[in-house]
Amino acid sequence: MKYLFWFLGIVFAGNAFAQNINPKTGKPWAYPDMDSVYRVCIGTKYVPFDVITLEGKKFNNDSCLHKVTFINFWFEGCQPCREEFGKLNELYDSLKDNPTYQFVAITFDRKETLPDFIRKTGIRYPIATVADKIESKRLNYTMGYPSSIILDRGGTIRFIEMKGIADQESSYKVALHRVLSVMKSLL
Repeated sequence: MKYLFWFLGIVFAGNAFAQNINPKTGKPWAYPDMDSVYRVCIGTKYVPFDVITLEGKKFNNDSCLHKVTFINFWFEGCQPCREEFGKLNELYDSLKDNPTYQFVAITFDRKETLPDFIRKTGIRYPIATVADKIESKRLNYTMGYPSSIILDRGGTIRFIEMKGIADQESSYKVALHRVLSVMKSLL
């Protein structure tokens, strides 16, 4: 009899969850707006990290001090990531000659596959690899791909974008303008 009640409890709880009902209160679950969750990160120090670009340049928390840093997260199989490569090239080209800005894109793809992929896609900005998808998710706060973070000159998060900045041509122009405005305001 004890097992019957236990089984019925699991069935009830599972059914309530599937219907978006909290079994303890009988009310709908209050799921947080993930945009709001990530916005809480704004104004906090960025997580500890240490990556090296394919060209051998080291990026870590210390190298982000005194420079406004744009960090993009992507991977080879991500179609929305591929769609923004050209726009990110434009953003990088507009910033690369200014020593107060730096740009790095981080992927969990294997270092050995990247040179050919970069050549085929025409990526011109610095790319660093991390050991695996888990580390990539830690660094981008599990936002998914593509996503971007801007750090101010003190290493504090000032901007988070949880989708590609080039999802649509019209929204790209607005997003790029917003990204550049944020970066320039941090000088």
